[in-house]
Amino acid sequence: MELAWSPVAGATAYQVQVSDTGLWGAGTYTATTGVPRFAAPVTLPHGDLVWRVRALEGDERGAWSAATEFTRGWDAMPQDPQTHLDANGVLPAVSWAPVPGASFYEVEYSRVPFDALDEADAPQEGTLDHFTCYTSHTWLAPYGVSIGQALEDPPGGEEACAFVVNSGEEADPDAGPSSPFEMGGSFVWDTQYFWRVRARDGAVDDRASIADGSAACTGVWVESGAVVESDGKVTVPVGMDPPEYAPTPDCSRWVDGGSFTPTVPDGWRDEPTVPTGLRVEPAAEPTSSPASASDTPLFRWDPVPGALKYRVSLGRSADLRDPVHVWETHATGMLPLGALPDKDLRTYWTVQACNGNARCSPPAPVRSFTKRATSTTTVVRGAVDDRYRLGTLRWSVQGGAPAAAGQLVGPAPQAKGYEVQVLRAGEVAAAERAERPPVVALSARTDGVGDAARELRWTFDSSELAQGQYEWRVRALPEVGEPLAWSAPGPLDVGAPVLTLAARSGFEPGAPVAVTASEAVTGVDGTSVQVVVAASGEPVRGTLRPTAAGRAWTFTPDGGWVAGQAYALRVGTAVVDLAGKRASAAAGTVTAGLQVDSASGALQLGSAGGAWTTVPASDAVGKSFLRTSAKAPLGTPSYAQARFRGTGVDVLACRGPRAGVLRVLLDGRTAATVDLYQSYSSCGRVWRSPAMTDGPHAVRLQPTGTRNARSTGRLLDVDAVVAR
Repeated sequence: MELAWSPVAGATAYQVQVSDTGLWGAGTYTATTGVPRFAAPVTLPHGDLVWRVRALEGDERGAWSAATEFTRGWDAMPQDPQTHLDANGVLPAVSWAPVPGASFYEVEYSRVPFDALDEADAPQEGTLDHFTCYTSHTWLAPYGVSIGQALEDPPGGEEACAFVVNSGEEADPDAGPSSPFEMGGSFVWDTQYFWRVRARDGAVDDRASIADGSAACTGVWVESGAVVESDGKVTVPVGMDPPEYAPTPDCSRWVDGGSFTPTVPDGWRDEPTVPTGLRVEPAAEPTSSPASASDTPLFRWDPVPGALKYRVSLGRSADLRDPVHVWETHATGMLPLGALPDKDLRTYWTVQACNGNARCSPPAPVRSFTKRATSTTTVVRGAVDDRYRLGTLRWSVQGGAPAAAGQLVGPAPQAKGYEVQVLRAGEVAAAERAERPPVVALSARTDGVGDAARELRWTFDSSELAQGQYEWRVRALPEVGEPLAWSAPGPLDVGAPVLTLAARSGFEPGAPVAVTASEAVTGVDGTSVQVVVAASGEPVRGTLRPTAAGRAWTFTPDGGWVAGQAYALRVGTAVVDLAGKRASAAAGTVTAGLQVDSASGALQLGSAGGAWTTVPASDAVGKSFLRTSAKAPLGTPSYAQARFRGTGVDVLACRGPRAGVLRVLLDGRTAATVDLYQSYSSCGRVWRSPAMTDGPHAVRLQPTGTRNARSTGRLLDVDAVVAR
């Protein structure tokens, strides 16, 4: 059972409370979920309950919703009950329409109408006149009772309801194993029987069988603090810890299926003849190709007059001396769900017909087949609502119901539960190529809550998955036997793609900056993805080059970055991921470093008055500086210029015995001239600007062409510019 509500914008989680009294104190069940849905735990007691919910946003807690009542249990019942007798009038196959959310069904048979079962003289449960069966399918066609050590429990989850037909005769002890009349349910010929069915909603539990603790709907609790009343009713406090053993699942309402009367078949005492018409059918859906195969083959054969049951043997060798499986059934068909491995191996099988004296015919000629694996589940769609971190996976299951007794159409998909896996895109195929288990990002077992028959869903908190492309698959878990085959994987897109300036604030102003995407995208070019000045939104001129197709690029600005300036990323509507989701730019900005070294591409050089050369120096910022010279104060001088954003700037240069005079221009105006002569060589700060208005500025350094009288040259050695 799910509790659901409308999402709240901005909510990071939701807190849910459930009470059995309407009071919200001690004993209230409280839980937190990241999505606007909550699966009511099996530890909640049956009956009328009250619940409420509130949104959480970080440490903030919203107001509680109005309290709403709900009943743990179903106000539903199976529809369209039908009875199917076989050609001999013996096998009471019954069917009904599936109930959304049911994990199995409970079927009762009685020689007394059910409205009279409460009377004192009514037959007791478990007698030949009143017995109960459990099945994970939407039909029940009982297989035979196991006989001796050679036979095994029948497949399909109905071992608690394997019928025999009571002939009223003693079996011939020399004819083989005797008919176990005392085992299982028993139909008496020429006697009217009534039947009814209800749905059960149980948790998937590997340790529990659907037949355990199913006498009532009050639950089976182990060391859970439950109170057992004198009448056998179990009361479970709200808010208790989950029990070690799963409780008996919820029950829907009963639906009466009507009645039937098994009749004595002609020739039931005669020596049975060998069955004919042995065949393996793919049990495909009517809409499927006739050549498609189900996960488990459907064995069929023609009815034998007078036969009350059939013995099916299956093995790996043609002589069937050591069969892998031996089953008995009253039907003329068998669908052993999950009992056969998914391998392309040759398998041999045969059938014997048996009469009411437990005398069986010789085996029919051995037939063979090769099993093919085809899933009973089909991916419908997977989607994630990024606003509320809500992921929903939906799948459908193959149908199947008996057209008539002994003519079962399968496979029957109403499994006890389902296993869901979410994997990185392409992981299933990669694992198959490498013959290794796939790496699973997220997995769950669910009973498959459904909105409609044969379309089930599972919801999850998508924040458990990183953004990107995934695939998911699902398989059915029968009550007995192995899990059925996985469905073909379907796509799942988690989160819209996000493009990021992959740089930290303080990055080198002369270096290119990487742009990365959270997943593969298309439509990226210099127009759809732009680096802009954060303060003004003005695009930065430059070149965008791909480094990893659809995932990474580098942006190199024309003339370098502006020192101390903050930048952001702008992404256009043309950029989308492979699922068509529009990409966005990551929030926030990155700021270029304040220091522009002489070796940086952000330092613009003009060499009209003389070339610039690089000179190593151990005390320079980058272990080198740039040098130019001016022989006279005539013509256009060389220059080094840097752009920055801030309230001031420091100029770092190298002094020496051959140094000339430096001119400093701020925003195009001369701010200072600095004599760089010194009797020895050293590098460091030579000038500091006064405070300036915060904003974009430019500083230019150039030689004046003059020198100190003691200097032997007019050199200008520029080390770095540092904004502040």
